[in-house]
Amino acid sequence: MGVVYRAVRSKESPGSAPEVGWRTALKYRAEAANRLGNTALALNSAEQLKEIAEGLLKTSPDNFTARADRYRALSLMGEAWEIRSRKTGSGADRRQAESWFQQALDGYSALEKKASLSRTDKAAVTRSGQALARLRADSVLALDELLLPMGSAPDIPFGLRRKWIPAITPKPAAISPMLAGSGVEAEELPIPSLKTSD
Repeated sequence: MGVVYRAVRSKESPGSAPEVGWRTALKYRAEAANRLGNTALALNSAEQLKEIAEGLLKTSPDNFTARADRYRALSLMGEAWEIRSRKTGSGADRRQAESWFQQALDGYSALEKKASLSRTDKAAVTRSGQALARLRADSVLALDELLLPMGSAPDIPFGLRRKWIPAITPKPAAISPMLAGSGVEAEELPIPSLKTSD
């Protein structure tokens, strides 16, 4: 009955007090579910929050609160996928988490140019940025272990390999032959900054 009531209310008067309360409840439920490791409930709650926010944005594209709620939902979805990726070890789950976090950060960045973010949204930005940096570092380590296990390139120290792998653009299968007989010394390899933001 409650779900039907909410659906009817949202169609009759979007942005009404019951809907705003429901959006807040969904945020708290998704956060609690993520803390408990219940990624299915967290994703369900965050997706509902995202749908409500996007519905409001169709009728009022400049609604600041709805936009913030949408980006909060994306951040919560990123958290759920990150937790899931740590449980499963799945690269696909990790990439899904990275994608949601990046979308949330991009959205918040654009939103912050219009007005100040709330304290909770600022905290979501911080958490999303830290999580994205963690996930990208994990991706680099996974690539390092996959492509250049210890002993396969004895002239390049393990730590140095980890730093230059992100700069290589050819397909992974092309990397090993590219190094073999290339005459490139470890000191000549590009070592980009691993900074995730400017």
